[in-house]
Amino acid sequence: MEIIVIKDRCLLRDGITNVLEREYKDSSVRAYRYKDCRELLERKTLANLLIVDIDTAEKEVSALIELHKDYGKKVIVWTANPDIKRLNDWFQKGFDGYFYNGMQPEELITGVNSVLENNSYVHPKLSKILLRDYQKLSNKITEKPVGVLTEREWNVLELLTKGFSNDKIAQFLFITEKTVKNHVSSIFRKLDVSDRTNAVLYALRQRWFYL
Repeated sequence: MEIIVIKDRCLLRDGITNVLEREYKDSSVRAYRYKDCRELLERKTLANLLIVDIDTAEKEVSALIELHKDYGKKVIVWTANPDIKRLNDWFQKGFDGYFYNGMQPEELITGVNSVLENNSYVHPKLSKILLRDYQKLSNKITEKPVGVLTEREWNVLELLTKGFSNDKIAQFLFITEKTVKNHVSSIFRKLDVSDRTNAVLYALRQRWFYL
């Protein structure tokens, strides 16, 4: 597996690269500066996983991201400055992962593994910012697509958006907590998400529910 990290040389980049090299010993982990993106584009250098510090306006960085997306490669973006407008713009682009500077090594690996398993990952700090913004959306909801979830799964997902825990959902729907867990797992699989936060963000993004 090829992993490319795009960020100018600094302790953070070195730390991320070292963590990835230790965890994925059989993979090639390469780090490049922003200005190297032009050469990577000219050579059409592709990785299985591209991890990019998005806090730059250089057009070559955006072009490299688009190249990877065009070829169906995984793209993770990370930021130190979670501006809500930029976050929403990035979220609309449908990247595979959204990381935040200061992640612990175990968080980094959890996020990368989630993406490599074809799930999405949003760092909890970024999720909270996005959720606060979604609370300001109009309460106009769109019609839920037929065949995506069962009626009971829609019920469970709606309660997830309201912040209900599994035991509270069980009490509200008069079902067992084990049944709730089965429904939640099924929802994750059908929506192609890795956790409750991502399921809620996905549902709100589609405007199936409002807060």
